[in-house]
Amino acid sequence: MYWSRVASPKGIAPPVRAPHPFYLTRGAGTPEPHGVHICHKDATAWNQVSPGPESLSLTTPHFPFHPFAVPTWWIMDCPQLAPEDFAKRKFDFIIVGGGTAGLAVAARLSEHPGFTVGVLEAGSPAVGDNAVEFPGLAGRALGTPLDWGFETVPQKFLGGRRLPWARGKVLGGSSALNYMTWNRAARQDYDDWRDLGNPGWGWDNLLPFFKKSESFHEPGDSVRKETPVSLHDGVVGRSGPIQVSYPREFTASHKLWHRTMNSLGVETNHNHLAGSNIGCWTSVVSVDPEDITRSYATTAYYKPVSSRPNLFLLTAAEVHEVLLTREGNAPNPWKAEGVRFSHGGVEFSAFAAREVILSAGSIQSPQILELSGVGVANTHQNKATTSVFEVNPSLANPDDLRLDSVLAAACEEYAETRTGPLTILPVSVSYVPAARYIRPDTLNMLLSSTAADTSDSPTAERSRLIRRRFQSRSNMLGHVEFIFDLGNWGIDKPPLTSDGKKYGSLLQILQYPFSKGSVHIQPPVGDSNPRPRLAIDPQYFGGREGHLDLEIALRAHRFAEKIWSAQPLASIIRAQVQPSLAETGTDEDLRSWLRRVATTDWHPVGTCAMGGSAGSAGGVVDERLRVYGVKGLRVVDASVMPLQISAHLQATVNRGQCTKAQRRNTVNASLEPVMRVLRTPNPCFNFLESPYFSKMRSNQIQRQVPSLPYYSPCRCPPALHWESTTRLRRKRFSPKAPRAIRSVSYPWNLRQAKADTMLPYHSLSLWLLAASSALVHASPASTRPDFSNIIERAVAATSSSGCGKTPFSSGTKSVTVNGKQRQFIVRVPSNYDQSKPYKLIFAFHWVGGTMQDVSSGGTDKELWSYYGMQREAGETAILVAPQGINNGWANSGGEDIAFVDAMSKYIEDALCVDQQQRFSVGFSYGGAMTYAIACARAKNFKGVAVIAGGQLSGCDGGNDPVAYLGIHGISDGTLNIAGGRGLRDRFVKNNGCATTNAPEPAQGSRTHIKTEYTGCKAGYPVTWIAHDGGHWPGAVDNGPESGANSWVPGEIWSFFTNT
Repeated sequence: MYWSRVASPKGIAPPVRAPHPFYLTRGAGTPEPHGVHICHKDATAWNQVSPGPESLSLTTPHFPFHPFAVPTWWIMDCPQLAPEDFAKRKFDFIIVGGGTAGLAVAARLSEHPGFTVGVLEAGSPAVGDNAVEFPGLAGRALGTPLDWGFETVPQKFLGGRRLPWARGKVLGGSSALNYMTWNRAARQDYDDWRDLGNPGWGWDNLLPFFKKSESFHEPGDSVRKETPVSLHDGVVGRSGPIQVSYPREFTASHKLWHRTMNSLGVETNHNHLAGSNIGCWTSVVSVDPEDITRSYATTAYYKPVSSRPNLFLLTAAEVHEVLLTREGNAPNPWKAEGVRFSHGGVEFSAFAAREVILSAGSIQSPQILELSGVGVANTHQNKATTSVFEVNPSLANPDDLRLDSVLAAACEEYAETRTGPLTILPVSVSYVPAARYIRPDTLNMLLSSTAADTSDSPTAERSRLIRRRFQSRSNMLGHVEFIFDLGNWGIDKPPLTSDGKKYGSLLQILQYPFSKGSVHIQPPVGDSNPRPRLAIDPQYFGGREGHLDLEIALRAHRFAEKIWSAQPLASIIRAQVQPSLAETGTDEDLRSWLRRVATTDWHPVGTCAMGGSAGSAGGVVDERLRVYGVKGLRVVDASVMPLQISAHLQATVNRGQCTKAQRRNTVNASLEPVMRVLRTPNPCFNFLESPYFSKMRSNQIQRQVPSLPYYSPCRCPPALHWESTTRLRRKRFSPKAPRAIRSVSYPWNLRQAKADTMLPYHSLSLWLLAASSALVHASPASTRPDFSNIIERAVAATSSSGCGKTPFSSGTKSVTVNGKQRQFIVRVPSNYDQSKPYKLIFAFHWVGGTMQDVSSGGTDKELWSYYGMQREAGETAILVAPQGINNGWANSGGEDIAFVDAMSKYIEDALCVDQQQRFSVGFSYGGAMTYAIACARAKNFKGVAVIAGGQLSGCDGGNDPVAYLGIHGISDGTLNIAGGRGLRDRFVKNNGCATTNAPEPAQGSRTHIKTEYTGCKAGYPVTWIAHDGGHWPGAVDNGPESGANSWVPGEIWSFFTNT
């Protein structure tokens, strides 16, 4: 499409200003738009020309990879502001980068009518582009002209691979291109920034501004019934510029996500925006629920203020350097006076009387500084891997959108009703602490494999903070993010075939990587391009501590294997695709695979970090974001973050309003008020981060542009055969005509990771979803299989009848068994949710002990109650302490097994229990009773932990597999370790494990040795721990009687949650 000028008849007033403040001009034969400009006066009208062959030849090259591109820019009724005119203007502030942070800063500064603000953006506008606007097409703009298309240098520890690094080259920056996830990091992540010597950057300081940047819309009743959600009372904003909401529709797999993670001990977090993001949750997204379009910097910050007479924007303008002048012989004599930029191949200079503000993102802010003669620091980036698998073909899947008919149907549905696949986003998220998948002794061993940097350097202090996040906070922070989505997100993409295979992907993303990289300019090569080159080197798995990232990623992947093997998610998975079983057989095989597929997950930070208490020796800017040694120069974007955080950056970066008092301060010649508001930098070139987009509805656009039948907003041309992944969803068919199951598409051209020196790795293990035919065709809706009912039945099968009922309170209960009244103590979680299934853990006392001894924990109280399970489980399990007859467990005639059955029925009739998550633990005689349960009720219990047990309570049956953990002392004089080995060996055989001579510690070694048997049936592990001690493990090895200091509870809980 092109635009032509139509002169207004003399004497006739100019037309009313068009709804959007942009106009676009194109010269003949020039595929790139000249610029987007602000309208300050009414002037000549600009009309749109119907696309004919000539015009299409001009528009097509501009979006060569955009079959969705709908050039529906709005017509402006104001004259063009030429780059020459921009250069001649007198600005108070020049902002480099019209992205997530840059447009927010511009909106804040231009509130003051006495300030003249100029914004230079290298990209073009994409208003009305479906790939930006439609949530279900998130990521489709990657690899197009809207993407800078950066690439790393060859990565030594990734086999020499060069990784693509996407960054937004578009008005709105990466907020126009990301996947719209809206979350916050842990409170401690922000407090670490403060503790590095950056006052005002802690959680309590930032929370008010987080709230002011957003407008949270509560979910409707239908959404609340479909998935766990939160109202986030007290921690979200209700009137900010960014529109934040829950999706109204979800993939079929999302219904299985919470229950699957809950079964592994990862509980649902009902308030993940409140400073603790650990657990699983349904993500909120930056989507305007009014018209189901992206909400991002252009629509949220710029559009409402674009008509201000003191705000000027020039697009397609690339800044090459900040112009510095020397003022006398002061210690810091340099001052920023303006910038040098090019537009259409011609260079210009523009000047600022007060300040130049760099908001060019974590890649180009340091690039511009170095081109200007200012040194920069390292980068921190997350790393990610992805596992892919074949899934049930009956599930709607984003890969289906690669088919023209499916895509056309989805477009039509979205245009008509704002429903369907194009409204769906990946929201199945979980942040899991390292303690869930790395044993404490293993973690300590890994961290000690490289001596901590004890120097006084700033980088050493940051490294120590990262270590502390693993050492003292291994169960408090979300060290790895897991995201499940239907569709193939893998690096190795099978072709779209007719065999009906569909895919699902599980992403594993490291949040606190140890690797540290850099972004620097390098001398040009040859005479053809005299400009300096940009070298992006994240050094994945490299450097002093980078190998730790590989080891953590390996163990996170092993936990990912448990996720896709757990019900009910496993019910839709047919086969593992990436990695293959051969690629993960041994840890070394898995390491090789990780090196081959690990990639960036975007979100780079730290390239212009705040120096904190170390000053210029520790970074590029101070806590007020002023560049050290240069007056009148600031950096405002994600590059100033000194440490990576456990979150997608968008919500941290977008927090832009200040108080009235702060606005009054803007009268001063200082950016402090705005900097306070934007204290958390914003990656204006960040693809997984910022989220918003045009709120113009398709029907409005069609009324405005009736002459474009082919480029109607949801008319997707039939040439879309990308490598993008497609998320299928179930959607009711329109009665108009037969249609294929709709699907939503998720691009995976971007196999990158957060661009933070510490990169979350993106390990793609691919899976095919189960399948026969790629599409299910149906005419009348009644003939279509109801896949949701199948999923609901699979989910419901694991929950007890007590779900949804009013619970009884914690305390002593009783049941009658064989004419005897038997008692037991039940502890119900304090935050009990009657709709959520809980683990059920029985804890049996020793000979002469009582149920009160077990429930109280003795002198250690709750730290040792229920053998430490109360402390380990927190509020995620229902705990039971039964009372034995005569304080023992003789189990005469099976009466104690009958007692267990009666307790289970009593509890599960009244409370919500996950019937696939029953466990038992006991010591001595209690261990013998637990062993009897393993023999007689293996089909009812998920796993057991036998501490210093023996065969004292019988073994009725004993031929079925069950997850078995045995703990025994080599010098046990009460129940000899030989008996414990015999108990163990029964389940080594039942579980199909390979026999091995499990090592045991020597006397006097004061330690314990753990053996995990190999070759066991899936879901039926056997673990044996022998310790240098007697019947009680003893203080020599911090045994169970030492309560809070014992290694035993941690091992038991780890076994229960990882089984």
